[in-house]
Amino acid sequence: MWSQLLRVCLAASLVASSGLAQAREAADRLQVTILVYNDADVEPAALLAAERTAANIYKEAGVDMVWMNCLSQAGPEVDRCKPATDPRQLILRIEHQAQALTADKYGVAYLGADGRGKYCDVFFDRMLEVWRAEPASDATILGIVMAHELGHLLLGFNAHSAAGIMRAQWRFKDFFWGELGRAFSPEEIRTIRGRLIDVMSVQRASE
Repeated sequence: MWSQLLRVCLAASLVASSGLAQAREAADRLQVTILVYNDADVEPAALLAAERTAANIYKEAGVDMVWMNCLSQAGPEVDRCKPATDPRQLILRIEHQAQALTADKYGVAYLGADGRGKYCDVFFDRMLEVWRAEPASDATILGIVMAHELGHLLLGFNAHSAAGIMRAQWRFKDFFWGELGRAFSPEEIRTIRGRLIDVMSVQRASE
C-alpha cells in the first residue's frame, strides 16, 4: 500500500513540476503582433507558409509572432487591422519592388532617431530572382526576408551581423537553413527581449 501511495505522490509531483515548467516557459515568452499588407498579391498559401517560417525563427528568441493579414483597400478587415498605439504591434508591407533603392535590396525598415520603428517593407520581385536561381521555395525566402526586416525593428540601429538572420550580405545559398545556422546570437536575443520588455513596461504604465 505504501509503495503504491509513494508512486501516486511521485506521479503527482512530476505533473506539478511539469506544470510549473510550462507556466514558467509561457511567462518567459514575449509576443509581437504583425499587421501584414500583401500589396504584391503573394498567393495566400505561400504567405501563410512564409509567416510560419518567420515565426519559427523568432521562437528561438522566445518571441511569439501573431500575424494579421490586412487589406489595403476598404473591407471587413480594415478596422481589425487599424494600427494601434501598442508598441508591440509592427507593420510589414510586401511590395513588388523598391522604387528608390538599389536592386540588391530585399527590404527596408524605417527607424526613428531613437532607433525604434513600426514599419518595414519587403520586395517580393527581388525574392523571385533568388527563387529562380536556387531551388528554395518562395515562401521560405519570403519568410527569411520578413524575419530579417522585423529584426531591424526589434534590434534597432546597427543590427547587421556577420552570420544568422541579421547578416548584412546575402548570397543565394544563404536562404537555406543549413547555411543560415543559428538565427540569432545570444546577444541579439538579449537585446530583442530587453527592448520588448521595456516597451511592455511602458505600455502597462500608461494604461
